[in-house]
Amino acid sequence: MIFPSLIETANSAAARAYGAVESNSGRRKVILAAAEVFFGKDWEGVVKKAFTRLIDAVEWAASRRDDIAHGIVTRWNVDAVDRGYFHTPPRYNTGRTHAFIDVERVETDRLATTQAKYLYTSEDINGIGEKFGS
Repeated sequence: MIFPSLIETANSAAARAYGAVESNSGRRKVILAAAEVFFGKDWEGVVKKAFTRLIDAVEWAASRRDDIAHGIVTRWNVDAVDRGYFHTPPRYNTGRTHAFIDVERVETDRLATTQAKYLYTSEDINGIGEKFGS
């Protein structure tokens, strides 16, 4: 909804052009470029700062969406104790896993042995989902 407003047209050609940008980061850049022209001399300062904060929030949300969409659900047993099910990144995902176990962290967090940068419970995912509710 933001892009058509910034380019001042809501026709299907504009929607398809925006949709042809395959990455979320690319779409964010398109919006920022259009906003700079739309706001003209008013772009610098408060307007740019507010828009950048909005785009940063979208980036954070997109990253959480990717965590969930590309993650896997795994049951973890640590020290012969069933810790339950967690939504985690796949082990091959180098951007969302640590290369090595953080031995110091294992002292206080037995789940650190997973090497995952996140371990979501169903409660965590429901909490994220509630942020998108009406």
